[in-house]
Amino acid sequence: MENWNIDYALESLNKFSSMPFFNEKLTEADTRSKLIDYMLKDVLGWLEEDINREERCIESNSFLDYKLSTNIPQIIVEAKKNSCDFEIPSSTKQSEFVIGGVLQNSKQLMLAMVQARDYAVSKGIVFCVVTNGKQYVFFRSHNSIGIDWINHKCIVFRNILEIKNNFELFCKLLSKASIENGQLHKTLQVSDEIDYEINKFKTLDTRHISIPRKKDRNPLFPFIGEIIHRVFQDLATKESESEILEHCYVDSPQKQDKQTPYFDQEIKLLYVSKKDAGDFQQRIVSSLNRTKLNQIEVILLIGSVGVGKSTFLQRFRKVLAKDSIDKNGIWIYLNFKHYSDTGESLDNFIYNQIEQILSNDYDHLNIDDWSFLKQAYHAEYEKHRKGALSPLYKSNPEKFEEKFGDIILNLYEKDKQQHIIKILSTASKRLSKSLFLVFDNADQLNPETQNKIFLAAQKLAETIECAALIAMREESYWKNRDAGPLNAFHTTAYNVQPPTLVQVLSKRFQYTKELITANEIVAYGDYIVTNEELLLVFSRLVQTLLGEDQRYIKFIEAISARDIRRALDLIAAFMISGHTNIEAILRDVRKQNPSGLIIPFHEFLNAIILKDHEVFSELNCDTINIFGLTGSIDSSNFNIIAVLGRILHAQNIRTSEIGTGYILIEEVINDCHSVGILPETTVSILNVLNSRRIIETETTIKESLEKSKYVRATLAGKYYVEELVKMFGYLDLIIYETPIGNDLLFMKLKKTNDEIKKITGEDGKSRYNRVVKRLQLCEEFIEYLETEFENCRFRKRTDIFSHDSIKLINDIKQSFNNERKIIIDRAKRLFST
Repeated sequence: MENWNIDYALESLNKFSSMPFFNEKLTEADTRSKLIDYMLKDVLGWLEEDINREERCIESNSFLDYKLSTNIPQIIVEAKKNSCDFEIPSSTKQSEFVIGGVLQNSKQLMLAMVQARDYAVSKGIVFCVVTNGKQYVFFRSHNSIGIDWINHKCIVFRNILEIKNNFELFCKLLSKASIENGQLHKTLQVSDEIDYEINKFKTLDTRHISIPRKKDRNPLFPFIGEIIHRVFQDLATKESESEILEHCYVDSPQKQDKQTPYFDQEIKLLYVSKKDAGDFQQRIVSSLNRTKLNQIEVILLIGSVGVGKSTFLQRFRKVLAKDSIDKNGIWIYLNFKHYSDTGESLDNFIYNQIEQILSNDYDHLNIDDWSFLKQAYHAEYEKHRKGALSPLYKSNPEKFEEKFGDIILNLYEKDKQQHIIKILSTASKRLSKSLFLVFDNADQLNPETQNKIFLAAQKLAETIECAALIAMREESYWKNRDAGPLNAFHTTAYNVQPPTLVQVLSKRFQYTKELITANEIVAYGDYIVTNEELLLVFSRLVQTLLGEDQRYIKFIEAISARDIRRALDLIAAFMISGHTNIEAILRDVRKQNPSGLIIPFHEFLNAIILKDHEVFSELNCDTINIFGLTGSIDSSNFNIIAVLGRILHAQNIRTSEIGTGYILIEEVINDCHSVGILPETTVSILNVLNSRRIIETETTIKESLEKSKYVRATLAGKYYVEELVKMFGYLDLIIYETPIGNDLLFMKLKKTNDEIKKITGEDGKSRYNRVVKRLQLCEEFIEYLETEFENCRFRKRTDIFSHDSIKLINDIKQSFNNERKIIIDRAKRLFST
């Protein structure tokens, strides 16, 4: 809405509250379209282009209701139907509450707030709104100062009248104009009692870098953007394309992964070629063969997190065994990745999924048609036809059918599970096909739930007399094989061998080249590039990543924590980012330069970390600021380093109960407390690190630590402390977001920053001078970090904190001095000074 003003907004609100549907009982969909959409657009000035609806949340495989964005994502809105009363205390007129106070008694409100918080954390968004169209609750999803979420402040509006009476505050919290002006950050504080120790920290001004804070994607994007999107998609999703699966799937490696710690003679290796999946495929095809009836078997697919179990299952279903499954099977794929978000009982979740799959994937069966239902309930039909309802059947068959329809409906409502079992059996008979159940992503849940899923799979397979497959982590298999649910029945286990990132990228890059070759390239605006030039430029990008310099791949592997999906997202970002200097590569290609210019590593870091932004912000990227301020009275730029240092100290210790590198969360909290870091600060840091995959728990649940006992550093956590933090390219980016707590050194940094602002030219001399000043700013930043590090008590505890965390500053200084000389020499050559 252009020219938004608060008077017009209030007038729109008054009209809104008098509309006839306002007091009607609405579904959640109608609540969104009739109440919330109107409030956002007609009252608060948001444009349709600012609103993302039903965006997929990868972490939970569910969908968030609204994401509101200005030039960056700003607010998550979780919507409930208008009949869902949040039960906000009415005994007081106060509008501000502590989340963990009396609001804890409002169960529906708390469930909605936790859901919105988890969505926001997974998207890196700070601000959340929960609403039923009339009541609004505002809060932050997280903070960087060590205050526990339940101690956050939230602001509530109980009804439309309260919104009208305090409309200025409401607009500061949710109008587009106020959010663009920064009012939300000032209005919705984490707490009213933030200590002076936090407020003394200041950050440098970044307005000179870029006013819009957004950077256009590189000129290659219009030509290959769609291809990159297709080729680098997640192959593990049900929606993944068969063609991409066929071209981009990495077959089994020739050599066994020696790092896999859970092998024994009872596990078969899964060998996958371009044509089939060997013994695994033979076993599945055999179970689908109608000549072998009543073959009850549970097959296990074993592999570590991110190894590609789900991707293999999709390729197996859509490519390798597609003909056999289509001809002889009814494939029921149950995905438990988002089970914890539903609030459903396990049985309801399983049977609701089965019903949905039969309706969507096997809609030709018409499972709700009368003829199908009569066949499913044939025994009951005959019983009533010959029994108590025999007179009705003889006198009025149509009335009998109507009566029996009511009986089926009652049976469905009384025992839905039994109804679905009948439907499955009837579907199998009608199509003359065998049922096959697949239970995927159960191992992402807590151990107790995993056990229940294993037992449910076995029970269902026995009930409907079919085979079932369960995908699980190696650790889960090992713990449950000789004790627990797996010990109760015979299973066959296959181990999925992990491909390397280089193997995965090689496949994707080759297919990308094939698609570029097949595409007809046209001019985009004034930018013209030939197919041949485009291929050569793309080849340079590939050479950058897969060349002799291993830093590029090492960074991707580390930051993604060996999660292939995340690694592919980072590579795609590099390919299209405006920080990737495609113009320089294209000029070099057109000069037919034999040296083969590639993207320098610091530019690669900018592209990956900043993506489409000019200034570093944790909210907009996968990389954290390891010197970000955390804590309250214990506030420090080194609390994150200390927590990681404690975890890394245990990285080579093997615990018989859980595995290598794990340490009790309680031990981390206690040891950090012994050096002055408050327990709530440590817990807050652990939650953030866990959500960002810098650490992991034994349960692998990323949303919360509540159900976990142990934690260990991932490859990312090790990489941050041992390598990334020592790179000028990283330090140069995080300077502007790091709060500085020393007034004298802040003024020193500010002076250098002001000098950088004044260097505005693009000639060689100006660009050289900017490089020199940026190096000076980084050196002063390291000086500040060294001063702060002197106050850290953990640096004296070599017995419980890692060597790399304790000698960090010395390593940073040494690395910077070495890198500075290289950067200066390169700048002199480039800018001819």
